[in-house]
Amino acid sequence: MSWDGDLDVQDLRAKVSRCGTSRPATARGFRFHERPEVPVHARADPAGECVWGGDRTNLPDQVEPNVTYRDTRIDFRVAAILASRETRQ
Repeated sequence: MSWDGDLDVQDLRAKVSRCGTSRPATARGFRFHERPEVPVHARADPAGECVWGGDRTNLPDQVEPNVTYRDTRIDFRVAAILASRETRQ
């Protein structure tokens, strides 16, 4: 399962601390010439549960063209819980 809307951030952080990763991305400044479309896909195969989400600093969810965003940071997290062999059979 994945969420791309509202997340239960506490639940996500708990899962990341057990089995996941978190990566920050920072920039002093940048701008978009047009509004980007950025799909994010995460899954746990062959069976399992996957969640992802992130926090943004100085960067709105919907960026505007030709606006300079400064001192930005995105903390992206993904976590997966894989099914055991017994569960898959």
